Amino acid sequence: MVASLAILLEGTVQPSSADVRPGTVSWITTHIITLQSTGQDGRQIYYDTIDEIRRVAGHPVAGSLRETQTYNGGLIALDIRNVTNQRVGVLLINPHSLYIAGFMARDNVVYYFLDANPVAISEMQNFASSIGGRAVEAAITGSYADWNREIELTGGSPQEAYDASDFLHEAGRLYDIIPYEENPRFRRIVADAMNALSAAYSEGVRYTSWRDRAGNAMALPFDGNEARIYTPQTRELQTSTVSFSHYLYEWREILRNSNPDYVLPRPFRFGPQNGTVETRREIERYARLYVSGITK
Repeated sequence: MVASLAILLEGTVQPSSADVRPGTVSWITTHIITLQSTGQDGRQIYYDTIDEIRRVAGHPVAGSLRETQTYNGGLIALDIRNVTNQRVGVLLINPHSLYIAGFMARDNVVYYFLDANPVAISEMQNFASSIGGRAVEAAITGSYADWNREIELTGGSPQEAYDASDFLHEAGRLYDIIPYEENPRFRRIVADAMNALSAAYSEGVRYTSWRDRAGNAMALPFDGNEARIYTPQTRELQTSTVSFSHYLYEWREILRNSNPDYVLPRPFRFGPQNGTVETRREIERYARLYVSGITK
């Protein structure tokens, strides 16, 4: 247990468990991004963090495949720190959708995205109140389309490749952000940061290839080299999230009660980049955790 995080969330914390209960903020293993111990160490520390998020958010289906819990409230707090154990950011993750619902700044202001789940917004408001802070809208949605639009409207291009220092930098920009009313670049800062952090801590939780590419980035120090995360293959997976989760939820009982090579009644096709899957063994090559309850 990370003592400083427990103190920060005093009165709202529960130990990591199979379900995040309403009215709670579940802490998980702090992700320390190391620039002095990159390489395999940096990659493995990140993988351990992703495994912990999957464990807290997911229920076992079969093999390594898990589905998220039904959402009745609660949040997962991801505490991002540097190698000297200084906090550089706190992300608040919806344990059902796996989307980042908001983030906390250094002054205990909790920002929530305009399209966040209403129950999650209420939880963030209660959480902010419990730590003597306040919760406010982030003036932007939590969608890639909105982030990319904001980046392009302000003369930039969405970043596609990263190294470990980029994740520290972007988390720190959110933690130190100046409020929207005083900061004309607020939306652009959030968009740039979320483009990086969602790739690592949202898509990386869902999909193996996103996790592996983000892990490659976490293994690189600041030396001019970066690992590409956004590719046609990973983008195709991301845009398939709703339909793929629907497919897995539809056949979850067969997946739960059959051998890994049993052919499902119909296949699922991602597209030209990822092809088709029709057995649990094939599914597990792409995903380890899917969103439960999507029925259309």
